[in-house]
Amino acid sequence: MAWVAHWSFPDPAKFEGPEDETRKFFTTVYGQIANALTAFATLPIESLDKNELKQKLAEIGDAISQRT
Repeated sequence: MAWVAHWSFPDPAKFEGPEDETRKFFTTVYGQIANALTAFATLPIESLDKNELKQKLAEIGDAISQRT
């Protein structure tokens, strides 16, 4: 069974600003992606039913949107 989750991240390539702020923004987005992947990788997928998994994936997405 395949699962799809969509998590939106800001596009660092569209960021405009001085080089130091651009680097900081890229680092921030990279951290957000790393945190989302870590949260996903640590889910106990085998013990979650379909609805629980869907909820957990939504929670990861919600955490991302609160940080942007």
